[in-house]
Amino acid sequence: MGMFSRTKAPTTDWATERIAAVPNWATHQSLRPGLSDVAQELVDSHSGSSNAIDVDKVVHAIVNIVESLAVKHLPDNADAISAIVRRPGPERDDIWNYFTHCAAKGVAVSEHIGGILVGPQMAETFETMAREGHFSKSGNVTPEGLPILSPDSSDTTTLSDPGLGENDPIQIAFGLMSSVGLSLVVYGPSDLASCFTAVAGVIPAFRGSVTDGGWLGSFSSIENVLWFGIESADSSAIIVTVLPDADSGRVLREFVNPLGALDGSWFTALAQKTLVPSTFADIFGRSVHRRIWHLPGLEHLRPHDHGPIELSWDFKRRLVGAGWDSLDGDNYKKDVPSPEGSSIVYFAPWRDKHCVFLVLGPSENGQIPENLRGVDLDDCQIGVEYEHTTLIKPLYSSPSLSDVQAATERVLDRARFLFSSETSSVPDILTLTKGANTPVRAPLIRVALAWHGNPAEANVDTSALLLGAHERVQSDSDFVFYNQSVHATGAVVYESRQVANGVDGCDSIRMDLSRAATYTDKIVIVGSIDRGQFSGLRGLHATVVDLSTGHPVINFPIDGLTSETALVVGELYRRNGEWKFRAVGQGYASGLRGVATDYGINVD
Repeated sequence: MGMFSRTKAPTTDWATERIAAVPNWATHQSLRPGLSDVAQELVDSHSGSSNAIDVDKVVHAIVNIVESLAVKHLPDNADAISAIVRRPGPERDDIWNYFTHCAAKGVAVSEHIGGILVGPQMAETFETMAREGHFSKSGNVTPEGLPILSPDSSDTTTLSDPGLGENDPIQIAFGLMSSVGLSLVVYGPSDLASCFTAVAGVIPAFRGSVTDGGWLGSFSSIENVLWFGIESADSSAIIVTVLPDADSGRVLREFVNPLGALDGSWFTALAQKTLVPSTFADIFGRSVHRRIWHLPGLEHLRPHDHGPIELSWDFKRRLVGAGWDSLDGDNYKKDVPSPEGSSIVYFAPWRDKHCVFLVLGPSENGQIPENLRGVDLDDCQIGVEYEHTTLIKPLYSSPSLSDVQAATERVLDRARFLFSSETSSVPDILTLTKGANTPVRAPLIRVALAWHGNPAEANVDTSALLLGAHERVQSDSDFVFYNQSVHATGAVVYESRQVANGVDGCDSIRMDLSRAATYTDKIVIVGSIDRGQFSGLRGLHATVVDLSTGHPVINFPIDGLTSETALVVGELYRRNGEWKFRAVGQGYASGLRGVATDYGINVD
């Protein structure tokens, strides 16, 4: 060492160095609570069960508070403060002695922090965090502060890379879990629909899921949280991936904690990247990735042209167990005995739905036979599939086995109706042109609007206005439509049908004219389009059906519409005690709002 070199002062190891208080400044400290003592007092005074509280977690939270406040006010002493409060046990209480080495400012900070620890604000903060589960004893804790839940076993393993193409849904799911670091996993021995129903029952945010392509769901209520579902032949799982920028506190409160209410058939765990419970790894290795829009309650997310809801393996197994023979794909058939003889009924995909159908016989040059045309079958319809005339009962959303059984009975019942003596003679249908009118002698009728066109691009809603004096409604309740579907008299009812023989869409109004006569002499039938314009539809026509026979009696083809988005279809009016139907076909560019306003409805 040179003669002009200075001797360096020894470096203090703040993690171990015992610190004595500076006597003169220590006399100004009135609050020096032990950090562990504060934690224990908070636990002892807890409004809930103190046995469920992990005291070490409370101490850890108090240490964080002391450290953050002290560093904020004494930034030049940050290293020493952090090292001292991180000491084990009572040694961390040397922080109060250290404050006296910071003179007047240190003592002021000491008094400020001590007052917070023993004051009501600390007690209130503790109670809030305890309710949210931050101090729960159950399970271990991840580095993010989230508790490990209830896996079926403590055995863990690393997911194997599926080794599939980069666009394969399972490969994408594996990559997502590998990259995000933390995933919440719910898994068990049942189908994915059951898993989703259970999870959504305790975490309502799942019901509001949104998606682009169906493979990944996200939440409008919380950012940076994604989820997907997988299913094998005997098990399923929902995986919630937590991205780095997610609010971990909200994830804990809104996703992790509620899972404690799940029944014992479902297991829960937190996966660290691809380190998962061994049982879940087995499920993942045998599963396929399902689109979320096939799950119950999320069907509205599915594009209209995407095809029917996927059938789960569990549903297919139960279908076969109920006597249905598997053909190919999702096609099944069943021989159903009846007093009239056995009938072969089919269950299969149809357009964007599943359906139950019965083959009635050959078609006539690819068309429905003349004697079966125009027969109203309510929730069933007649069509031509593969040169055969078929009686079809569509099934909406994800069908259950009871739905299929009910549809089977309905198809057989409608088939008996078709070939009964009452329907052997089909009445002529009167076709009206614009401005023409004709008597309506049936007291119970349905006025239906039907059309050809892609339902994803355009959909027509039917509505009715019951008029009083001066061609105006008596009150807003005289407007019957999709948001106000039944008139107070019960005489007019909106019924969305969406199926009809040989068309792509149908919407209707049902009327009891005998009952309507006690309230009004005129009912205006309106059609409106929610997307696009009427020019985008083909074959738009109105049909009046006699509900006592199920047969249409009036047909009104509607053409010549261009940019209109609403129209007055026709009028049912009573003159000299007789009801008549007048074909109107007047278009409105101002939409349903414009029509309603013209007839006296108060539109907000």
